[in-house]
Amino acid sequence: MTDNISLNIIIPLKYKDVFIEKTEHFINNKDFTLQYSYDENHEYFLNLNINNNNMEEYIESFLDNIRKDLSNMRYNMLVYNHSNKWPKSIRINKQGNKIITKQQTKLCSF
Repeated sequence: MTDNISLNIIIPLKYKDVFIEKTEHFINNKDFTLQYSYDENHEYFLNLNINNNNMEEYIESFLDNIRKDLSNMRYNMLVYNHSNKWPKSIRINKQGNKIITKQQTKLCSF
């Protein structure tokens, strides 16, 4: 397993343009690979693969700052480290609570 971060973000579709404007420089980082993005059921879904898991704290802080303006935004960040069997998980649930799991043994989805 390689050291990387898998990041899934969900925001209400009506905030898609605001989100893209706030995150354009973030998403266009050379360490990031946009896997896919799509609109469905009034929500915008975005999946990124980040090749540098040393950016975990920066990404978490960046997304938390965006959540101040876009409170309905949710994200799920899986941090893979080759020395651990399971990834670390940092996510925002439907109630808006941040949940951190040191070893995510079960896969959760939005």
